[in-house]
Order: sequence, then structure tokens, then C-alpha cells
Amino acid sequence: MESGNHDDSNEKIPQVYTVTYLPEFATWGSEKRLINIIENYIGLPIIFHGVHLRKDFPNKSQFGTQLWHKDAEDRRMIKIIIYLNDVEEKQGPFEYIPASLTSLFRLNYYRTYYKLWQSGHLGITDEELNEIIPKEAWKSCTGSAGTVIIVDPKKAIHHGTSRTEHRLTLFSCYTSTSPERPEVCTQYRDNTFPQPKLTEPVSNSAI
Repeated sequence: MESGNHDDSNEKIPQVYTVTYLPEFATWGSEKRLINIIENYIGLPIIFHGVHLRKDFPNKSQFGTQLWHKDAEDRRMIKIIIYLNDVEEKQGPFEYIPASLTSLFRLNYYRTYYKLWQSGHLGITDEELNEIIPKEAWKSCTGSAGTVIIVDPKKAIHHGTSRTEHRLTLFSCYTSTSPERPEVCTQYRDNTFPQPKLTEPVSNSAI
């Protein structure tokens, strides 16, 4: 993946590869026991959309997925995040708000939803969220390489924190077989992001 020095004051977009068609990722993501766990949570037949390999670069300003947001693929969904390097505060860990603090019948639900609506659902800043939910309640997921995070990113408002060192991750996506926004799900299989260059071609029939 791309390397080099990047000014951490710039908005450096992450580098993303689609690795869904590599047999190792396809086999792991489709493992029966894992599918059963996710299907039990979602409560419907599910589909494994695929895997992204992602490198996030140093960045001090909040933009993109560093803003607090909710994902939109489906009404209920699962994403699995795997850290490929040790992630401490300087690498920008995944951070979320416990769903109990923004449940439907709490004032925080309407306050955060209104802020997200004002942003065009692009996301809100740390300062804006801190006015609603104090920073002491935010949950940061630091961990060593190999750490696995399983989250419903539609239910929990979340983001990746600002970082001074790069972070490498895998993102796997699961929804029901009839997702609310199927057009958003195609990025795990189509040409939205490049596939890694291989010494031998991999057939799309791998999954």
C-alpha cells in the first residue's frame, strides 16, 4: 500500500483496496459459525458483501469518517473491523457512543439525529457531539494487531479518531439479503476501489 510522508494538517483520504475476491478473505468472511452469529443478531437471512483493506493516514482535522456518523447500508447490519497494526491513540482508534445513550426514547437520540440531519448526514465534530454527550462517555477501541471489533454501525454513532500515525485495517460488511440501500453495498464487489495487484489472477468465482 502507499507509503511516504504526509502533512498531518491536510485532509488525506484513506487508501482502500477491495480484497473480497482473494480466497483467504472470502473464506474467512463466509465462515458458517460467523454467519450464524450475525444472522442471529440481524434476525433475517444475511449476505456477506465483502472486505476492504484500508490504510488511514495521519490527519489532525476531522473530515469523512473521522466525523461522528452512522452507516446507511441497512436498518440493522454488522461490520467487522480487524486491526492489522497495533492501534493506540496516535493511530486513531475506532470510537463509539454506547447505544444505550442514544436509544429511541432518550433526548440524546433526537439531539444527535438533528445534528446529523443538519450536516446532511455527513457527520458531526467532536465539539458538537461533546455538547450532547460528554467525552467521558465515549468508548475508544485501542488494541494490538489482530484485535477484532464487531459493531452495528447503523445503531451506534461512531468515527475514527484523528491520528498522528497511519492505521491499517480490514472492514467486512454484512446486511440482510434485502438491504435498505443496496447501491451503497456494491462498493465491496465492484470497481469503486482497486483490487490489489497479484502475481496470479483470482477468479470472481472465488466467493
